[in-house]
Amino acid sequence: MRTEDTKKTKIKNLALSYFRNYEEQNFAPQSDIIVIAGANGIGKTNILEAISLLVPGRGFLNSKLEDISKHNSNCPWIIEAAITNDTYTQYIRTGYIKTSEISRRFIEIDGANISKQHELTKAVSVSWLIPQMDQIFITGATARRKLLDRIVSNFNSVYSEQLTVYEHYLKERANLLKNEKYDNDWIKIIEQKMAESAVIIAISRTQIVEMLQQTIDSFTYDFPKATLKMEGWLEEQVHKVPALQLEEDFKNTLKKNRTIDFLTKRTNAGIHRSDLLVYSKQKCIKAEKCSTGEQKSLLLSLFLAEVFTQIQWKRQMPIILLDDIAAHLDDEKQRLLSDVISDIGAQTWITGTDDKIFRVYKKDAEFITVKDNKVRIHEE
Repeated sequence: MRTEDTKKTKIKNLALSYFRNYEEQNFAPQSDIIVIAGANGIGKTNILEAISLLVPGRGFLNSKLEDISKHNSNCPWIIEAAITNDTYTQYIRTGYIKTSEISRRFIEIDGANISKQHELTKAVSVSWLIPQMDQIFITGATARRKLLDRIVSNFNSVYSEQLTVYEHYLKERANLLKNEKYDNDWIKIIEQKMAESAVIIAISRTQIVEMLQQTIDSFTYDFPKATLKMEGWLEEQVHKVPALQLEEDFKNTLKKNRTIDFLTKRTNAGIHRSDLLVYSKQKCIKAEKCSTGEQKSLLLSLFLAEVFTQIQWKRQMPIILLDDIAAHLDDEKQRLLSDVISDIGAQTWITGTDDKIFRVYKKDAEFITVKDNKVRIHEE
């Protein structure tokens, strides 16, 4: 799966301080596959959550930063990681500062303070599959859109910044419209900024969805294949209208919608209302209409497409996180996934509660247990 020019991202060392149930923990994985097994509630997922915080955002649990610190501790949580990328090593340090004067997350790369989170994507890429994603096809569009936005940010280091800009001006415009009297010149500027960011976001989403679909169509693995489609006025116009014209059209739509947006107290048009539609390629029906098992397989299809597309198009092998993988798949699919993971060759972190994972990954993995809030190498 790996080509000569594909960069393999790995965690060489991971240190946690006052993070969830860990007061001080430092360990260096020795294998490309790390299995953390044990009962629920011992802190397996916490290790994977820490790794997910090495990329932009609030981690795969979307937790409030102040809630991550070790219980009954006034100390700030800190994550330190040495990330190797074949030819060099970078050091990421991130955590949460809370004093009487400030309350914020900090990020350092190689000792330098970083003000914008998207800089992390230049150092590390992380892809994950967690139980909380199992409901993604039957919840609202927001969850699917956020999933897509996270995937796109793995390919475009400034994408998350564009989202931040758009959301900032979206709120600014909404605040202006709360009053029937507002500065007309200022709202024009806001709508221009929204249009500029929205078109960039729509184009990026469309491109990545098309790349993901190409990857899924090329799969030779025996998983149900998904058909992906963007639903959203801007995204659907990307191939029909030049970018500058699309920008102008959206700006005019925002202007035309000012009254209805004021009355409904929401912005009725924009990339914040788009959706990623997922269908079963075999049955030609939406994923939400499929059985629970089929939905999990389609989610896995989308997840693997993200990983393989990064390898093919970005020439970067992400770190993979598989939390409580038995919750997603039956024994047969777990064995198939283990073959896929072996083919990919990425550093993969896996958690589970029983010895099925031991049997599937036994010959290739390093096994870790957690006891008394300490990480220990598993001894058979």
